[in-house]
Order: sequence, then C-alpha cells, then structure tokens
Amino acid sequence: MVRADMYDPEGVVPLTIVTIEEKPWACISSVCKDSSQNQPERRSVMLKIFIEDGFPFEKEPVWLDDKSYSDAISSLVFVCTDTVVICEGKIFLAKRRNEPMADWWVIGGRMKFGEMPDASATRCFKRETKLAIPPHRFEQFGIYMVFWKTRAQEPRNAGTHSLNILFALELTEEELKSICLDEKEYTKETLLLYPNQLNKLIKEEKIHRYFGAVLTDLINQNII
Repeated sequence: MVRADMYDPEGVVPLTIVTIEEKPWACISSVCKDSSQNQPERRSVMLKIFIEDGFPFEKEPVWLDDKSYSDAISSLVFVCTDTVVICEGKIFLAKRRNEPMADWWVIGGRMKFGEMPDASATRCFKRETKLAIPPHRFEQFGIYMVFWKTRAQEPRNAGTHSLNILFALELTEEELKSICLDEKEYTKETLLLYPNQLNKLIKEEKIHRYFGAVLTDLINQNII
C-alpha cells in the first residue's frame, strides 16, 4: 500500500488513498480553503496525481547532452512549475534572458522525474532567487498549456511545448528585497505592478497576453 506520509511530508495539500482496479494509488488534489478568514473555498483547476505502488522515486536522474536534450524538446511536452510572486497586492515580474520568453516573466523552471509539483516550485524558486521558502506557502491556482515559437536550444525556431503548473506566493516586503535573481537566467530589470497596471501593459502588448489568463485566475480565485 502507498504510504501517504511519503508523498505529503509537509501536509501541504489534502491526500487520500484510493483504489483503482484493486491497485493502490496516492491521490493528491489542490484545493485551498481559508476558514480563519471566513473566505469562500478557492477551487483552481484540480491537479490530481496518481502514484502506483512501486514507482521508482529513488531512480538516479539521467543527464542529457545538448543534442539529446534538443531532440527531447522537439519530441516531448515538458512540465514546468512557475511561481507568481505577490507582495502587498502587487505582482512581481522579472526579465528573462533566455528563450522561450526572453521578456517579462515569473519565476520557475522544469519539473524533474518523480518530483511533486510543490517540491518543484520550491526548488526552482530557491535556485532562481536564492530565497528558501517552505512548500506550504506555495498555492497552486492554475494549469496552462503553452506553445512557444522559440527556444534556447538549437534549432531555436523549432519551438517549445509545455504544460505549466502555476503557483502564487505571498512575500513580505523584506523577503522581496532579499531576492537575488540568477544572472544566467534574468537581467537586473524587475517590475512590481498592481493588477490594473499589469492589465494595462497586457492590453498595450508590452507584456505577453498569456498573463491576461493568469491575472484573471488570480482575481477570480481571490488570491489578489
């Protein structure tokens, strides 16, 4: 039988054991409710994770050379975990150096084999910002499929197809000031925008229209 404590050590999301065709699985779903504030239950696009007993979590990672990695990007859909940083009602954006989206973006990266989404978001955020935030503060609110026309690897015009799991992270002003962006991934340019300011820049096509959907979900789920 699958042990629940193996897959949810921080108690981040509700976890139950279910049986499908007499096989044990772990089912994790992301639903958030703030009963202390008497706020309505927030329901995002549910991410349900089924883990079959015996899955090789301890398997050593396989590292790909540049050619193999390029071929993988051309053949497979990648899963990314991205984090929208919010501070005092404002949204933080950083300017990326690399394709796809060498422009204003949130903080994130690709998920590893056998990794839980919240663990991936935590790891990527720490790697990109040098700021360690506990997993329970990352709130999953949306899942998006994105087709980018470019990529960092050759051939650069071959495009990228990704499934992006988005999290919201509320930071204090002090925490925000502590962010130290990875210079290989980002320039020193950042933005801190109220939702109406971000929406204006989206309409003016100064920020990618992808953020229109992200902003709508944040507002509709009372996250911002």
